[in-house]
Amino acid sequence: MSLRLIPLALGIVLLGGCDYSADERPPGAEDFPRAYRPVSDVSGNAFSNEQQRDDRREAETVMDEAGIAEGMSVADIGAGEGYYTVRLANRVGENGRVLAGDIDEDA
Repeated sequence: MSLRLIPLALGIVLLGGCDYSADERPPGAEDFPRAYRPVSDVSGNAFSNEQQRDDRREAETVMDEAGIAEGMSVADIGAGEGYYTVRLANRVGENGRVLAGDIDEDA
């Protein structure tokens, strides 16, 4: 497991121990929206021309800043039509793994 995934795994384990009912909120949380609030409607998953994004090196810059390298396992959350998914797959290579998902079932 990559060392970068250890804090994420620890956070998930710690959150799993939280057991607050809808009426029991921790002190200080009363002013925050409840977790079950509705999300915004999907307005579409086509953003712009992929070639324009590639010309600006958008994906390469993001992956460089995130430290994405060959052999890693990464997730593309909110993948839409997969602009980053295919570029992540190229970056992590045959020994890497890309998990992609989106709330829009048509994406």
